[in-house]
Amino acid sequence: MKQRSEKKMLSALHSYYAQVRGPERFAHCKCGSEYAEQIRQGNYVFPRKEKTDTAAFRQRFGYEMPEILQAYFSVYHPEVSGFHPHSPYCHDAIILHSSFSQGLQDILHDAALWGDTYHAIDMEQYIPIGCISYFGSLVLMERMTGHIYVEDDDNKDGVVYPRPLAEDLITFIQDMRVYPEWKIARFLRKDKRERFLYEIRGKKRKTGIGRFCHNAASMLDPSAIVACGRSSEEEIVQTVQQYDPFAMQHLNWYIMACAKELDGKLCSFRDALSMVLGNGMAAVIISEHTAIVETEQEQGTPVRYILHDTKKE
Repeated sequence: MKQRSEKKMLSALHSYYAQVRGPERFAHCKCGSEYAEQIRQGNYVFPRKEKTDTAAFRQRFGYEMPEILQAYFSVYHPEVSGFHPHSPYCHDAIILHSSFSQGLQDILHDAALWGDTYHAIDMEQYIPIGCISYFGSLVLMERMTGHIYVEDDDNKDGVVYPRPLAEDLITFIQDMRVYPEWKIARFLRKDKRERFLYEIRGKKRKTGIGRFCHNAASMLDPSAIVACGRSSEEEIVQTVQQYDPFAMQHLNWYIMACAKELDGKLCSFRDALSMVLGNGMAAVIISEHTAIVETEQEQGTPVRYILHDTKKE
């Protein structure tokens, strides 16, 4: 049974890390020098040389670490982070704790926080396995069922959202998306979405981004367009401020660009604009409800689309 869990977990982790486009994503992760070199070479999952010591977990929680969580720690990997389609905080990244020794310490650290009123969740019922990057809300595994929940940030009594994000940790990891490309699909005409998503997730990514930006007028859902023209940076800022002021604070604006050095970056709204606007190459920046499309520059300021999904309602 344990070997079966480890095999399924290994398959889920390989599936997740297959999405990663470069080792720079894990430059911040704390691990030994030999593993850091493996990561720099693009090897993200490798065998653990020693057996996972779960004594500290047992001492802190009063029960054995669940088998599925032991499977997660049975191999070394830097970090499972990204976006989950069922998360109520889908505009902010989810970060699961690393399987290196620091990851287990982070679980114990999160458990210690439950003594205050903000994280007053029953440790007999839930185990903290990660957090939401912007809000700090905990991602939790229910001990008895294995269901994955997220803490309700608006409820100071420590209540989780009633609907689980996934039935178990393996399914949760399988559903995680490293990059939030799927968010742009909501702004496209329904008959254009499937091909676009197919292209940008594979070898034709650069072609797909360029084709979309070049044919934006025919591919975009007109009901999502709030502005179209040769807008200046300040005009874009003012429009986004009008439609989505909260998004201005996010640090998770995602860049899709023909320029390799920009593609896949997560950054602040202002940083995204400064990198993309006037670059001369087609690009898109996306948040939860808003997107800006920079068409390819031919002469003068290129045509720019500002999109917002609530305009469609």
